[in-house]
Amino acid sequence: MKRVAFIGAGSHLHSVYDSMDKDKYEVVGCLDNLLETPTTNEGIAVLGKLDDFDVLKNHEVEAVMICIGDLKMRERLLKKVNECGLEMFSVIDDSAIVSLSAVIKEGTFVGKRAIVNANTTIGQGSIINSGSIIEHDVVIDTNVHVAPGAVVCGGVNIGDSTLIGANATVIQQITIGTNAVIGAGATIIRDVKDGTTVVGTPGKEIK
Repeated sequence: MKRVAFIGAGSHLHSVYDSMDKDKYEVVGCLDNLLETPTTNEGIAVLGKLDDFDVLKNHEVEAVMICIGDLKMRERLLKKVNECGLEMFSVIDDSAIVSLSAVIKEGTFVGKRAIVNANTTIGQGSIINSGSIIEHDVVIDTNVHVAPGAVVCGGVNIGDSTLIGANATVIQQITIGTNAVIGAGATIIRDVKDGTTVVGTPGKEIK
């Protein structure tokens, strides 16, 4: 089994740990700033604070996964993981449906009953959350969170560190820029610029 650790031990860890193949990975521990207990609710040992990456070497950790929902924090930690040359591992729930032609890059979580269709690419460190649908020929860049129940139709491109809110719908052939926020339940029918927040049906830019 591969020795792994989690970076961050918030509520997102609960979903990741529940979905991971525990016959494939040995969880050595986690790094977290907020926990005041020696272990998480799952009994995972807290090895140090978020930036204590040297501790991982002491415990012979072979791969890590970032388990924090906040995209800005994830972006910073993902950069540090890459700078340190740490390997990342992905977790795909058994109930998810992932096309054999899809590419899931390292450090990505695909949750319960999510669908990733043909010829789609999911970038490093992304979250494809429970019940979301990623249709054919979609390109999702690094550190993107597609929240529960969201639908991304065919041929869509989504830039780095963007949030697609719960139950949002992005119609086919749309391009969404980097660091954008698509509000929960929004319907996106036109391209979205970098750093833009869009809400409503049809989606309207609010900042």
